[in-house]
Order: sequence, then C-alpha cells, then structure tokens
Amino acid sequence: MKNSIKKFSLFLVVMLILSVAVACTPKEKVNEPESPVDVIGQENPQEDPSDEELESEPKGTIIEATNKVDVAKLSLLDSYIFDIDGDGTEETISLYTAAEKDSKGEIMWDDGQNWKLLVEGVDKDYVLFDDYVQLGTIKFHVYTSDDDFYVSTIQTGTASLKFTEYSFDKETKNFISNVKFETTGNVNMLHSSFGY
Repeated sequence: MKNSIKKFSLFLVVMLILSVAVACTPKEKVNEPESPVDVIGQENPQEDPSDEELESEPKGTIIEATNKVDVAKLSLLDSYIFDIDGDGTEETISLYTAAEKDSKGEIMWDDGQNWKLLVEGVDKDYVLFDDYVQLGTIKFHVYTSDDDFYVSTIQTGTASLKFTEYSFDKETKNFISNVKFETTGNVNMLHSSFGY
C-alpha cells in the first residue's frame, strides 16, 4: 500500500511539474489581429502616429470642388454670401430642395424630398449635402472661428437628429465633413422649434 501511495504521489508531482511547464511555455500567435495595445493600459509606441501625422491628415470626408451644379429645377430656400477662400470673390452658400413651388411661390412639401446644400463659386461648386430627407428638414449655419470658415447643418426628422460640420481647408481648398452628433436607436422626435 505504501508503494502505491508513493507511486501515486510521484505521478501527481510529475503531472504538476508538466502542467506548470506547459502553462509557462510561450505560445505563438496565430492569425491574431495586431493591436495598438500590448498590455491593458499600455499603448504600443511603435504603432501610435506622431503628432505631426495627426495634424497633417484631415479627419472626416473630403469634399472637393466640382463643375457648376444645375439648380434650375430646384427651389432655393436660403442663401448667404461670403468670401470663403479670401480671394476677393464672394461665394454663395445655398440650400435647395426638389419640392416645387405653387403659383403663389409657396413650397409644396411632400413626406420627403431631396435637399442640396451648395457652396457656389464663379466657376466651381462644392456639394456639401445632397440627399433625400424623409419627414424632416435641413438648417444651415455659417460662421468663422479663429479665422477658419465653417458651415454646419442640423438635420431633423421624425426619427432622427444629426449635426454635421463642414470646415474649409485653406491649404487644399477643400471642405472636410464631420458628423458631430447623430441619434441612434428607436428615436421619436417629439418637437422641433423651427421648420419651413
């Protein structure tokens, strides 16, 4: 009996040593995605972009100038004139809808229509917004901050609210679009204080 206990104890010790040895052996990573974080809370400095790279790359969607946009069949809702690029020639920021006007000049709204927000220059345009809006409206705001030019839109609907900022990049002569806020989930708009 003592011999059996010794053999069993020896077996348990060997198994324990093997278990520890196998558990402590480094394993190869197989098809694991690389992560910028090696250890929880510690960033991997090799994969972090430098501050220069962050500043040189615009964040958001780049909107380049296009040829003139045909707006003959659209209804102008609002516009504002401003020299965006500082070249001495003013551009016009214009909000259009595809909803037609009646004989009295009133907009004949439907449950939804196409909307278009343009920055119109002499020989080129920027299309900031061009989409169908269901049961909603678009409002735009024009402003400068520290000599930078911005156009922001607030899009409301019965089930949505979205705030988008369009900033003008003086170096590239492009706009950069960034959605700053957008509702998600089962949204039920109860009231908007403005409308067309």
